[in-house]
Amino acid sequence: MKKKILTTLIIFLLTPILSSCWDQNEMTDLAFIMGLGIDKGKNKKYEVSFQIILPRNVTSGEGGNVTQGPPITVVKSPGDTLTEASRNAHKLVGRQLYYAHANLVVVSDKVAKDKNLLLGFFDALSRDPDFRRTAQIVIAQKVKAEDILSALSITEQMPVNKITKQIEISEKVLGKTIKVDIDNFLDGIISDEKEPIATGYIVKGKKNLIGTPKSIENSRISANVMANGLAVFRQGKLVGWMDGDKTRGVNWLSNKMKNTELSLDWEGKKNVINFVPLRSRSSTSVRFMNKKPIFQVSIKTEGWISEANAPIDLENPNELTKIAEIAGEFIKKDILQTVHEAQKLKSDIFGFGEKVHRKNPKLWKELKGNWNEHFAESDVTVKVEVYVRRGGVRTNPFWVDLKK
Repeated sequence: MKKKILTTLIIFLLTPILSSCWDQNEMTDLAFIMGLGIDKGKNKKYEVSFQIILPRNVTSGEGGNVTQGPPITVVKSPGDTLTEASRNAHKLVGRQLYYAHANLVVVSDKVAKDKNLLLGFFDALSRDPDFRRTAQIVIAQKVKAEDILSALSITEQMPVNKITKQIEISEKVLGKTIKVDIDNFLDGIISDEKEPIATGYIVKGKKNLIGTPKSIENSRISANVMANGLAVFRQGKLVGWMDGDKTRGVNWLSNKMKNTELSLDWEGKKNVINFVPLRSRSSTSVRFMNKKPIFQVSIKTEGWISEANAPIDLENPNELTKIAEIAGEFIKKDILQTVHEAQKLKSDIFGFGEKVHRKNPKLWKELKGNWNEHFAESDVTVKVEVYVRRGGVRTNPFWVDLKK
């Protein structure tokens, strides 16, 4: 009986301790970080920008209070490490920096080109329990990371959300950007089989207005940020960029193509047909000849004709077959120019090395020490199968009737 009473008493005394939050912080003591910008410093290695939410300037939803100013502020802090810069920022902010809502890291191209600087802050990002490893990483091209982080948006209260949504929408609709988070990027850094990439961002318009209300106060935005190509890395540093349609080839080869549009020529006329792939599958196999890898890329896609500005008989199966062949050649050209660009940069961003490793582990031991050089000399062939499933709401374009 005494033992039961003693046990009950101990549980009663411990309950208040066990139910409390030992590391609890009041919201009024926290500065909520939405994004980080990492630039090359002058007296210190880094100049780190912290995008902080200003709760008093954020509307509470439809019918909420009108904002009295920008919803965010950007604070800069120097440091030889990310931890030092973060602690220095506390002096400026006067609150505990809270990273659980951070979903974007912007790195300047100057930092990205320096291997020591680029790798010098990743351990802090991957070690901090509050920081999301799912936060996206982008590279500021020919501008400071601070500029990208400071840009205001007319469509999103939180400017960082505009950038992350831009990447997702562009990847889904155009196939010309790729969502890369901290974990994805680090996997590429430490892998022998694949190099990392990241979406590039530029400032379009009047750079001096970035971060000011004047940049968005008119219907014609005077300063804006936008995605621009892919940053290509090799052995821990930025070595080049892929622009335009070359970026689309990366999505084809990575089996991440969700949607895009192809402007096809028809009977000597440029950009007459718009073909939209809706479902795509890609795979890559490898064989060897005298220890030299030869890669075979296979693409299967089906889609519909979103535009036809010529008198094309879309009820004729032969015409549809012809369109499919033209689209197949278009995709093949897209992919090969992407491969050749990556080979010029000597960066296996497609993970071809992983195919070699799985197919021939013994040969991989010989090649992996200098894999990017071997990748640059590898032969790559592409086979594309296209199926034109439908042509939108109407069958033949009105051009057929005009021709009659």
